[in-house]
Amino acid sequence: MLPMCPQPDTQTNDRGDERRMDKPMINLLITDLDNTLYDWVTFFAHAFYEMVTEAVQILGVSEESLLDELQDVHQRYGNSEYPFALLETRSVVDKFRDLDRPELIRVLDRAFHRFNKARHQRLVLYPGVYESLESLHNQGLPIVGHTEATAINALFRLRKLNVAHFLTSLYAQAPEREDQISYIHEITAGKDTPEIHFLDRKERKPNPRIVARICQEAGIPSRQALYVGDSIASDIGMAKEAGAWTAWAEYGTRYDPASWARLVRITHWGPEDFERLRLAKERYSRSLPDAVLHSSFSELDRYFTFIATPLPERKTDDKEIGCHHPGDPGSVQISEHERRHP
Repeated sequence: MLPMCPQPDTQTNDRGDERRMDKPMINLLITDLDNTLYDWVTFFAHAFYEMVTEAVQILGVSEESLLDELQDVHQRYGNSEYPFALLETRSVVDKFRDLDRPELIRVLDRAFHRFNKARHQRLVLYPGVYESLESLHNQGLPIVGHTEATAINALFRLRKLNVAHFLTSLYAQAPEREDQISYIHEITAGKDTPEIHFLDRKERKPNPRIVARICQEAGIPSRQALYVGDSIASDIGMAKEAGAWTAWAEYGTRYDPASWARLVRITHWGPEDFERLRLAKERYSRSLPDAVLHSSFSELDRYFTFIATPLPERKTDDKEIGCHHPGDPGSVQISEHERRHP
């Protein structure tokens, strides 16, 4: 059981409003993305299996065999969200070996369309996320995203949810292919998109050095930063060790265990990843967050006072964000139907 964090000391004003006394001053917000801003577990499990259901009909194979093949592709690339993984499964390669990539996408378009339709229905922000990010952004507070997802998938979701422009920067895993880096550059060319910082494949959570790096590159001491995440072991523990304030998005832990089991079925994780998780739980599972968000991201205001400070001038180094050929959909799974009906 997680120990309960201390409740905030409060006082009541003449109107009966309860206010936190001596709230920490925060100059930098660092937030996890998956299951902190939106329910990744639920949306991705549902969308992925919708795609699989349709693909089984097209290919004439069993669901279990196709899941095995998809997991093989995920493990090959070290990414359970590897876009268009379906195209590289053994069943697709064997059945359509004479087709090129664009033709394969057309043949399997119904499967990709079902993925996109389910994503559109299920990928939504948690309560209070949009309003809080918008308010903090308007105040001029630096907001940094930090995720284990690849930059291309993370940025796609942030843009789809219309919150990418609230983030100052995004720290995420580098894409697998050069053309994916190209796509990232094209969509980050505007002034209202976050600066992308690619993390090495070995820079995985929990790693206090990443939090320290984010604070250093923002020019703000970690003691003036707040890290928000849904995992005690992977988010809260490392942030506290780095010296940052922490808020546990407890609401992000509430999802159907069956959805999680379906994702484990096709995970790219190997023995080293599970060992990393075991060690993280051993090291950080008793970490005590400075605040617990039970139902809404906006509960942050109960515990912290946010004060904006200017960030260093934004970089435009191609090593950070690469370059892009306009019109390339990159690796995001977009069906022909979705292209015709955005």
